[in-house]
Amino acid sequence: MTQPPKILIVDDDKDLQRVLQLELETFSYNVCFAQDGIEARAKSRSENPDLIILDVNLPGMDGLEVCRKVRSESNVPILMLSALREDYDRIVGLEVGADDYLGKPCNPRELLARVRALLRRSRMTKSSEPNSDHELRIGELFLNTESHQAWQKEEPLSLTPIEFSLLEQLMANHQKVLSREELIESIWGSDFVSSPRILDTHIRNLRRKLDPAGPAIDVVRGIGFKLSLLNQ
Repeated sequence: MTQPPKILIVDDDKDLQRVLQLELETFSYNVCFAQDGIEARAKSRSENPDLIILDVNLPGMDGLEVCRKVRSESNVPILMLSALREDYDRIVGLEVGADDYLGKPCNPRELLARVRALLRRSRMTKSSEPNSDHELRIGELFLNTESHQAWQKEEPLSLTPIEFSLLEQLMANHQKVLSREELIESIWGSDFVSSPRILDTHIRNLRRKLDPAGPAIDVVRGIGFKLSLLNQ
């Protein structure tokens, strides 16, 4: 029998912990907690969560540093929470490796929707063997949608779930320009409400991981993005 996803909540607000626990356990998620950054680092290893809900303002090691350290060793989806609502703060969270960002106080139902979307994108099969029915290839860039893995020049790419989904959409539509709206809807869904700069940040992070000599993500001013070979 398949085990329900495990979610690690990292927040020192016990009232918020209880609210989120009730909401998540109603939908059969397993929930564990960490009160500070140091404990979060330990629990991310010992509990092996399927997703981390991470507050920015933590005692000791703050959430940004926790995110940076977790991301250096794992691609587990990370949803950051913060009372800071400026675009700059959101961008910093995404720059250090978060997959999504919600301002506090947050609507538990909206948080649940974000959690479900992140888990859906990160779900992998146990097999990592390439399967031609699930392959996308452009030049030396290769992606397998079933094993949820990507390679460039036969080297594996370490991508977050959001980055993988973006690359999949760009590779599947590499002959056309995808608008920001099309990409946002394909990745986050039609009810996603946030700054479009979040998409820009994920695109920028993805660009950094791709070999500059291979397929490039081009910005088509005023329209969106396109994946193209350098000689096109």
